[in-house]
Amino acid sequence: MNSLHIPTRERLKGQNIRCSICYKKGKGYCASKGENGKTAWKCKSTGKHLNTCNSPDSQKFISALYNPFSKKSDIIVQHDIRDFDEFRNKHNELLNIEKEIKRLYRIGKTTQAMAIVKSFRKQPKENEEQIKQQEQEDKSREINITKETYLEMAMFIYTEYLYGRKGEDWEKRPKTKKAIQNYTRTLEKFHECLSKRGFNPEVMQLETINKKHLHTWVREVKSWGLANKTENDYLNNVSIFFNWCSERGAGEICNALGHVEKGKTKGDTTMISFKDFKDMIALITPENGKGLDSWICGKTGKPKSKFKNFYRDWLPDGFWLSLLLGGRGDDMVDFKWNEIKHRKTEDGHDFYHIELFNHKHFRGNNEEKEDFIVAYKQTYEILLRLGLKDKIGTDQYVIAPEVENRKRIKRILEDSFRFFWRLKTGSKENDVKFKTLRSTYITISENLAGSQSEMIRRHTKTDTTRKHYFNRSFAVSNMFGQDFFDLKTASNS
Repeated sequence: MNSLHIPTRERLKGQNIRCSICYKKGKGYCASKGENGKTAWKCKSTGKHLNTCNSPDSQKFISALYNPFSKKSDIIVQHDIRDFDEFRNKHNELLNIEKEIKRLYRIGKTTQAMAIVKSFRKQPKENEEQIKQQEQEDKSREINITKETYLEMAMFIYTEYLYGRKGEDWEKRPKTKKAIQNYTRTLEKFHECLSKRGFNPEVMQLETINKKHLHTWVREVKSWGLANKTENDYLNNVSIFFNWCSERGAGEICNALGHVEKGKTKGDTTMISFKDFKDMIALITPENGKGLDSWICGKTGKPKSKFKNFYRDWLPDGFWLSLLLGGRGDDMVDFKWNEIKHRKTEDGHDFYHIELFNHKHFRGNNEEKEDFIVAYKQTYEILLRLGLKDKIGTDQYVIAPEVENRKRIKRILEDSFRFFWRLKTGSKENDVKFKTLRSTYITISENLAGSQSEMIRRHTKTDTTRKHYFNRSFAVSNMFGQDFFDLKTASNS
């Protein structure tokens, strides 16, 4: 092999030549200073021009980028090339990188400069294996849907996506288990409906879906006689599924569910007035507590009844606290003294508030969350009578602490409220239930606290303000001791 072709013009800045044989013997690079101060290329073995080297094929142009943050000779990038034109391109790239690192360091952006240096570091073998493993995992999580994809396969991919086994972790998907189960149950029933009508989802391509298939699904859902909200969910979930397939690569798919008229839904906003509530509480006595409990048997569908005692001595306190705290059934029966928080001001005033554990949020998201509740005047008086001063901070239940089965407490609260409310009104209508206490609390607290109420309860309308600026603990404690009931606002709606 011939010696390196070295252009006669002046050498590039940082250009060097190395003979691997001489270098291994510790003789360094093939460069030495001439009498005129210029670099002369000589073979270290012969002491003469490179042409005299006995191993010309071991000669290569060397270009290196050094770590400017290290005192030692720390090479982070090095090129060994025989062709000068290729070497020049690579070498100029390194010169530009070196120039950029020095510029960043000069203007004080050391972090960015060090980031460039770190980006050239070779990954250790362990990291390489991790990268390969990650690439394989990414490939298995890829969502590949086209218009030729079969409907059943698309349903399977969508289900895997809902459970987080397909797609990226950061992609938006339903969070709660209940929502995911609603989607998967809908797809199962949609698959069953098509199969029952003579269609085969296993061999139906997405591009073949038409109005006939979707209208079959609409007729099937409407024949079940469901509540409007449930019926709307079944129709919307299938529509969302097809929209998702379109966005993921299937292109335009017939989605004829958009023009279907949805059933109207309305939340239960029934309230109970202060007077009616106090009248009902007055009826909770041992003498009035015995009566007939009737229900529909879940197995036979036939009405059943049983004579029982609805009275418990802790019922008045349980109903009062449920109204004043506005918690759901699970939140109230598991309400403990350590959920009551106390602080003193610099001038010695006491402030109380309640951080009520939200069981519904925990079940759906597997994430702990507390609802911040104001300790109104009536709340404080009840808690004081139940032993607030001695029991605050303990792990005891506030309502019926002697009963271990908390589900039984919830059932007693619901059944007894229904019984005594019917006793008060003389009617069997179920317009007012135990959960009416929560809607009453939210309505009145909204009236009392205004916009602060939304931020305290963490509703999304003012979520940004609440998250970054609003101190809920301070707000609810400063509202301590207010009157909850105002006869002008707490009227029956």
